[in-house]
Amino acid sequence: MNRKLPSSHDDDIQLKQKLIHYKAELNHYKQQVRQFERTLEQEKENTAFWRNKHSEALISSEKDAEIEELEKQLNLVKNELIEQRMVTDGLKQKLARREPPQPIQQERFLKSDLIAFFMYSIIWPEQTDDPITVVGNVVIRNQTTKPLHAPILCLKVNQPSAAQLSGKMTDPGLDDTDTRSGVLQESSSEQWYYALPNWKEKIKQDGEYWLKPSSVSIIPPGGLLSFDSFQLSVTPGESISSILFQGYLYTDEWKEGTALLNKIILNFPV
Repeated sequence: MNRKLPSSHDDDIQLKQKLIHYKAELNHYKQQVRQFERTLEQEKENTAFWRNKHSEALISSEKDAEIEELEKQLNLVKNELIEQRMVTDGLKQKLARREPPQPIQQERFLKSDLIAFFMYSIIWPEQTDDPITVVGNVVIRNQTTKPLHAPILCLKVNQPSAAQLSGKMTDPGLDDTDTRSGVLQESSSEQWYYALPNWKEKIKQDGEYWLKPSSVSIIPPGGLLSFDSFQLSVTPGESISSILFQGYLYTDEWKEGTALLNKIILNFPV
């Protein structure tokens, strides 16, 4: 009887089966390795946890001793504070029995307490040939502790030929305002006189408008005086690069005058 020899095809099948078996074994070992690694990491975390816990316990005991010492010091400070409050309350009771001190009135009569400034808006024309208009007020406040007498404004434009000022201004010979009181009224809208007899020449030559209120000669402490609703009409020429409009305030107390806090400046391309 002849024995049948295994064919090459049967050998291939056996090799494939062995390969599948070895791969399964390899995967099994890999899973065991990963399990061991996870167990190792967990043991490391547990070890670190217990190490930190024991170290915190040691630190906590030291902190308890420190806190106890601080509490003792705090109690000493509290006792001292209670004693100080008792002494302070006793002094307050003694002071309450005395007559209250009389307030001292502080006199203020400085030039810096005489406040004067422009409040204004600039209206630019739609056409370049039309004049520019500056509309505004001059505000004067007496923040001293004494009345100020005979207030006079000097408003000056550096280019008289290119600018003209108008507003509540009149020749004193043409005005019939009642000037009997002379004291500033809060609700009054003040008319202003030209303060110089040659005011027309002064405006034409120097660009200076010297003005005084028609019915007010005294600005009391805390009083407010204003030159309302003036208009400065500006028509610059080709050679004029800027217009400067500034002001000064004079009283009997400060005859040398004080400048307004701000100026009005218009610049033009040449």
